[in-house]
Amino acid sequence: MRDETLERIWKQRQAISERCDYDSHKLVRYYQKRSQTGAGKGKKTALRSGSNK
Repeated sequence: MRDETLERIWKQRQAISERCDYDSHKLVRYYQKRSQTGAGKGKKTALRSGSNK
């Protein structure tokens, strides 16, 4: 069974890797730049620490 969401994620990751010539240093710079500019932050996920007592 294929999950369409996972397929889209894998294709996007592949495209990003291709743009960065499969160079891990370029990939890190790409993601750092992306996080600094706020790209991809349309959907925030709250991560909780500790317990909910």
